[in-house]
Amino acid sequence: MTAAAWTSALPLTGETWVDAILRPDRRAAEGGKASANYRFVGPEYFRAIGTPILQGRSIEPQDRTRTLIPAVISARTAKTMWPGEDAVGREFTRANPDEHLQVVGIVPDGHVTALESEPPLMVYVPYWYNNEGKSVLVMRTRGDAASAVAAVRAAVHDVDPDVAIASTAPLQRIVDAAVEGRRYQASLFTAFGGVALLIAILGVYATTAYGISRRRREMNIRVALGARVSQVSALVLRQSLAPLAIGLAGGVLGALAVGGAIASLLFEIQPRDPLVLMMVIAIVSGTGAAAAGIATRTGLRIEPASALRDE
Repeated sequence: MTAAAWTSALPLTGETWVDAILRPDRRAAEGGKASANYRFVGPEYFRAIGTPILQGRSIEPQDRTRTLIPAVISARTAKTMWPGEDAVGREFTRANPDEHLQVVGIVPDGHVTALESEPPLMVYVPYWYNNEGKSVLVMRTRGDAASAVAAVRAAVHDVDPDVAIASTAPLQRIVDAAVEGRRYQASLFTAFGGVALLIAILGVYATTAYGISRRRREMNIRVALGARVSQVSALVLRQSLAPLAIGLAGGVLGALAVGGAIASLLFEIQPRDPLVLMMVIAIVSGTGAAAAGIATRTGLRIEPASALRDE
C-alpha cells in the first residue's frame, strides 16, 4: 500500500454535499458567492487517487490545530471566485459566516460527480471537520489489491470487531458502472451504423452492376472504336461514384446540423471534431468506392467483336 485516506464520497458518485462558497471581501452581487460541492477527505487523498497538486499543498495532519479550516479547491473554483488573482491563502466561508476556511492548495478539474456533466466547483476539506456518519477508505497499492483489502479487514477487526466493512471495489469498477449506460448506447449505435453501412455497400454494388449491364453494348462499341479497356472502366467508375459523393456530402452536412443534438451522447469528443468527420468520410467513401470497383470489374465484360456483329 502506497497511500490511503478517508473521504466522504468516491468519485463519480454524484453530488453529496452542496454548500455556498462566499468571499468575505466581496458582495454576492459582485460575484462573491457561488455553490460548490464539498468533499471531506484525509491528508493522503489526492495521492491515493492520483490527483496532482497544481499549486500550494495538500491537507496535512498538523492542520488539526489550525484556527482556519484548510481547504483544497479545484482550478475552476479558483478561477470563478478569484479571477486573475492568486487563490492560495485566500479566505472564504460557507453558509455559516462564522466558519472561515483558507485555501491551501489547488487541484485540476475533473469529472468528480458525473462523466456527463461539466466539472462542478469543488472544495476539499479535512474529514475531521465533518461527521456525516459515513466514510470511505481509498487505497493505492503496488501489488494485488485483494490481498491489501484482506489486510485492512484484519486490521479493522483487531481495533474494533464491531466495525464492519460494507463492501470493497476497485476504482475501475466504479468508472465502468458510471459509463455502462453510455457504453450500451454506443454499442447499439455502432451495430446500427454497421448494418446501415452494409446496406449502403450492397446498394452501391447492385446499382453499379445494374447500370453496367444496361450499358455493356455501349462499352463494347467504345472499345471496338479504339478506346482502351482501362479508359472505359475508369469512365464507368467515375459515373458510379458521382451519386456516392453527393450522398456523402449530404450526410456530412446533416451530421454537422444535428451535431448539437448528439453532443450529450459523447464524452470528451466534440460532435464536429474534424478528425472524426474525416474518419467517417474515409470509411464511407472507401467502402463505397471498393463496392463500385468490384461491380465494375465483375460486370463489365468487354467483347467488341460480338458487339460489332450485333450492330
